[in-house]
Amino acid sequence: MVKGILAAAMIMAMLGTGTTNALAQETEVVIGTHRDFTGPIAGPALRIWRAFDWHTEWLQKNDPIPGVKLKVIWEDTAYSAERYLPAYKRFKDAGAVLMINTSSTANSVLGELHRSDKIPCITPGCGYIYGFFPKDIKEKGPSYLFYDRPPYSDGFAGGAMYFLNQWKKAGHKGKPKAAFTGWDSPYPRGPIELDTPYLTEQGFEMLPPEIYAVTSTDLRSQAMSMKRAEANLIMSNVTEKFFAMLCKDAKRAGVKYGIGPDKTIILGGSEAPNMDVIKMAGGAAEGVWAVDSFSDFDRDDLKGIKLMKELQMEHMKKIEPHANYLMGMQYSTLIWGIFKKVIEKYGKGNITSANIYTVLTELKNFDMMGIAPNFSYGPYERRPFKRYLVHQAKKGKWVTVTPNYIELPQLLPKWEEAGLPGIKVQ
Repeated sequence: MVKGILAAAMIMAMLGTGTTNALAQETEVVIGTHRDFTGPIAGPALRIWRAFDWHTEWLQKNDPIPGVKLKVIWEDTAYSAERYLPAYKRFKDAGAVLMINTSSTANSVLGELHRSDKIPCITPGCGYIYGFFPKDIKEKGPSYLFYDRPPYSDGFAGGAMYFLNQWKKAGHKGKPKAAFTGWDSPYPRGPIELDTPYLTEQGFEMLPPEIYAVTSTDLRSQAMSMKRAEANLIMSNVTEKFFAMLCKDAKRAGVKYGIGPDKTIILGGSEAPNMDVIKMAGGAAEGVWAVDSFSDFDRDDLKGIKLMKELQMEHMKKIEPHANYLMGMQYSTLIWGIFKKVIEKYGKGNITSANIYTVLTELKNFDMMGIAPNFSYGPYERRPFKRYLVHQAKKGKWVTVTPNYIELPQLLPKWEEAGLPGIKVQ
């Protein structure tokens, strides 16, 4: 009897030890996410993080990483400079090995902290050019911000050059006039610094930018100013609400869409080509353009588009064809792939900031399931690809007018010192 009890106790102890060892072998990986759920970019942010959470959950169920437990922590940073710093500190104190944010404003506040603390960050905040090309690389090292698209300056330069080619093909002489407009923050201002000298060199007459407050509810004065200046191309890197507002007020100001000396094309950025703009602007959106990297939602032949539609039906019971969902899916796809590559190279107990950073800088042709071009970075390269699509609002929906991705100019600021490929702006 005593022997039986002792044997049972030994078995229990062995089972307990095994369970303890199994738990001890499970590595918890913490990532911090700055989510601007409130504030002026709340609409895009809500979609981005919905998609991120849905797809992360899907990956954990359908493509698990044995022995790794992902812990995602977040703050509603409200697109507010004052809220990014305490959130960053909380994430760092919690042991986050990677962070993800939603904005150029976050990068303008945190970019140098990421570099000094050596904590990599995945970001869509492409208006913060110092994240791509920080100063003092030789002394402080390269950027720790890894972007999901090229800089806004590259994207708008590509769209403007597509416009210029259409202008010339139509036989128009002289220099087309171009202007930027947007609210006063790093996001809308992002393309202006590099694009203004570059597009001037390429044959545009660049007009003064029309900048307004983020609280603006009427853009008629800006629209009238650009119409009086005879702008042929108006570029605006803003969210749906402001882009729709610009379209409506441009129409009220008498702007005629088209390519020609007495006509104007309004060109939006990554938040413009979605149905919300058309719903808010109505007929005033008909004919406007936008540049973006994401594939159209009607591409059911693409694995990523098909999966996102399945996730939307599971969680929302409807399909919402919006590129922000694909953006969130990019982040979950990328971090999952990076974790796997880190484990392959260093082992599952070594998913550290340093190893994540190294693997990111070595990433080449990473499969994005067709939702965007495949990703590649380098020791000093933070653009994942160098191609975009041009879209146009036609008959109440957005259509792609460039059947294939167009190559973008690669603009570099004059302070860039690491010899990256691209065009030097004098």
